[in-house]
Amino acid sequence: MRVLCALLAVALAVREEANEYVELSAEQEEMLDQEMKLVPAKISKAIRRAQRLSQEAMLQAEAKKANLTAAKQEAETKAAEALQQSEASTTASEEARKKREAAEAQQNEADKALESDNAAQAAWKTSNAKLDEMETRYNDEEGKYRELAERVKREVQRLMNEKLQAAKALEALKEEKLQLATEVHALKAEAQAKGGILMAAAEKAEQAQAAMEEADRAAEEAQNAAEAAQNQFVSSKAAAEYAEQSYLEAASEFERKSEMAKLVKKVRDSVQAFYDNSDAMTKSMEAALEGQQGTAEKKPAHELLRADPNTKTALVAYNEMVLTFRQLLVKSKDFYTYVAGGVHEIHENAEAAIQLQCDPEEELELAAKESGDQTDLHEKCGQGVWRDLELEQQRFPHLEGKHVDAQHVVASR
Repeated sequence: MRVLCALLAVALAVREEANEYVELSAEQEEMLDQEMKLVPAKISKAIRRAQRLSQEAMLQAEAKKANLTAAKQEAETKAAEALQQSEASTTASEEARKKREAAEAQQNEADKALESDNAAQAAWKTSNAKLDEMETRYNDEEGKYRELAERVKREVQRLMNEKLQAAKALEALKEEKLQLATEVHALKAEAQAKGGILMAAAEKAEQAQAAMEEADRAAEEAQNAAEAAQNQFVSSKAAAEYAEQSYLEAASEFERKSEMAKLVKKVRDSVQAFYDNSDAMTKSMEAALEGQQGTAEKKPAHELLRADPNTKTALVAYNEMVLTFRQLLVKSKDFYTYVAGGVHEIHENAEAAIQLQCDPEEELELAAKESGDQTDLHEKCGQGVWRDLELEQQRFPHLEGKHVDAQHVVASR
């Protein structure tokens, strides 16, 4: 539609120039009067003036025709350029669409690789199946829209070309009609001069002809006005369609940014949820350790940690928090840069919180440092905790494509 708007704008400009009224200036009129003062006969003066005016009008019409020819050529050049740009944009859009579909297919394959019989996947698999169905529907509708848009463009070009050819044919018939009418009038005048036509009847015919000529001019002016109005309507309609399209794009962009705002809030809430659950785990573990003071048999802290339900809740909250950070990076690298600086601190706090409860008196850590072997520490307070609780620790993303290594969140110090 942008091409159509450009063509119609040029067409309207040409139409306005063609409708300008031709008249002589006051200075030209005065000069002409001075020249004619030497001629005694008023009729001679009138004829000469009429001859001069007709010559002036013809020259101005010729100049206007040349201007309109140049304007037409310029319009045709702009139309060709606009068409070329439209074709290039369509090609680029098609290439981008194919890349998107390829990326979508790769994502679907990657999602399929994630599926297993794990019960925790049930809700995700159901929702993902609905998303696959929705993507199929969207791709079908998008394909129909592309075909419709291309058909509209071709049809607009066809109709505009057809209308132009019809206008040329009509103009040719008008010229032919004018020539024939001139010939008829000449023959009628000749017949009247030779007494073949009664004067009274001829005068009535002349009055009728004058009325017809006036009506013809009025009809032509009305046709030109209707043509201009039609062009304005088509141009306005195209502009309105483009405005509607732009509004839909703006509304879509607003929705995307609203979703981004929700995601940023979700990141914030996930961090708070992790710290809240971490505090709950800390208080629960402290109560458990205090509860077995003075008893003969004490369970080691790493066993109490595994037995405490708050531990798994805190680790799940940690994973959920990390995944919201990863989702934010996928959706917007720019927004992720705003929060990426706090990732290392969160990582260290998580490490410290779990290690404090797993090895409160630093027995395991000191033994690992003395022996140089951290296997036991990793097993009791590192990845062994995640494995025993049937969890896989998620990793924070990093902007350079690296990850903050949280696999040994407890035993890496």
